[in-house]
Amino acid sequence: MSNIRIEMFPASYGDSFLVSLGNKIKTHILIDGGLKATYNCFLKTKLEEISRLGEKISLLIVTHIDRDHIEGILELVHDNNKSEDPKIIPIDEIWFNSYRHLQFSKEKAKEINFEEKEILKDIITRGRGYLRKNETNPNRPISAKQGSTLASLIYKGGYNWNNSFHGQAVSVNNNKNVNITPEIKIHILSPNTEKLNKLARLWVRELNRKKYNFTLSDNEIFDDAFEFFMLEQAVTNIEANKEVSSRNRKEILDIKNLANESMQGDLSITNGSSISIIIEYKDKQLLFLGDAHPDIITTNIQEKIREGLSPFFELIKISHHGSKKNTSKDLLELIDAPIYLISTDGKKHNHPDLTALARIVNRENGPIRNLYFNYPTEGSTYMNNEIIKSDLNFNVFISSGVQSTIIEV
Repeated sequence: MSNIRIEMFPASYGDSFLVSLGNKIKTHILIDGGLKATYNCFLKTKLEEISRLGEKISLLIVTHIDRDHIEGILELVHDNNKSEDPKIIPIDEIWFNSYRHLQFSKEKAKEINFEEKEILKDIITRGRGYLRKNETNPNRPISAKQGSTLASLIYKGGYNWNNSFHGQAVSVNNNKNVNITPEIKIHILSPNTEKLNKLARLWVRELNRKKYNFTLSDNEIFDDAFEFFMLEQAVTNIEANKEVSSRNRKEILDIKNLANESMQGDLSITNGSSISIIIEYKDKQLLFLGDAHPDIITTNIQEKIREGLSPFFELIKISHHGSKKNTSKDLLELIDAPIYLISTDGKKHNHPDLTALARIVNRENGPIRNLYFNYPTEGSTYMNNEIIKSDLNFNVFISSGVQSTIIEV
C-alpha cells in the first residue's frame, strides 16, 4: 500500500488538494479549499471522515487570496469555529498571508483615528455590496459569511497562524525550510518580500487615494478591508483566454510548434503572492506550485539544486490551472515528474492552455508523463488523442468532475 496519497477535489476553476503521508498514522496537509461548493460537496465530508479516525490536519495552506482558493477555507474555518474545540477537525497550523503579514516600508502605528476607520468601513461596505450584486456571477470574488474574512476567522478562532514564520509572512525571506515531522520537510519557493511588497503597494495606493498618508496599524479592520479590496481586484483584472476556441483546429495539431510559442509571463499581483512549496517525505518530493509566477520558482529551484535537492519530483501540481503564463520552458528545463496535476473545469480563462500542456509533454528526455485532469475540458480532451500521446510518450487521465481524483505515489 502506498504511503503517499493525494486527493484532488473537484474545485470548479479552483484548487483544493489533500496530501496524506504515512500508513497507520497519517500526516495530512490541506492545500486550498476551492469554492464554497467544493467544501460543501466534497471537502467537509472528507475532513469529518479523517476526524472520526482520530486524525487531524497538521498544516492548512491557503496559497493566496483569490476566491477559487480561499472560499472553501472560509467555510471550513467558520464551521470549525474555535481551534481549541474544533467542530469539524483539529488543525495544528494555518499558513495564510493577510494584510498584517505584508512587508510595509513605513512603520505601523498602534492606533488609527476615527476618520480612517470610517474610510476602511466604507471599503468593506462597498466590497460587500459588490459581492451581493454579483451573487450569481461565476466570476464574483467571494461570498463572505456575515461579512467575515478569513483573517478575522483565523484570529478569532485562536488558530496557530504562520507560527513556523514567527507570526510573519510565509515567505522565502522569513523561512526557507519547515519541518512538519522528523520525516516531513517543506521547502518554501514562493512568495518572497519583493512579490509581497507589490501586493502591499497596491493596497497602500488604494488607501492613499482615499486619504493622503493613511496611517497603518494592525487593527483587524485593515484585514477586512484588505481582503475585500483584493478580492474585488481579482475580478476586475480577469483576462479572457480563448486559445482553443479561437484557433483553427488545423493550426494547433502540431503540439511541437505550440510548445515553442513565445512566453508572456503572468502579471497578476495576487498570483505573485501565491505560496508554492516542495513537500519532502523520506526520499520523495512533491511540488505544489499554487498560482505562482515561474520566475521566482525557477530561481529558487536552481538554488535548491545547488544545495543538493533533486529537481526530479514524484508529482508536480502545475501553476495557475495550466496557464501558459505560469509554465515556462526555462522552468521545465529544470524540473520533471511522471505525474502532473491540472485542476480546473475551464469555466474561467478557458484553462488549461494547450501551450502549457504542449510545453510539458514536448521534451525529448524524461519519464513517461501522466497528465491528471479533474474535469473534462477542451484542453484535456484535445490532449487525450492516441496519435499525440504515442508520438510524445505521455498518458492522459480525465476525471468526471463529480468525484475526487486520487493519486497514490
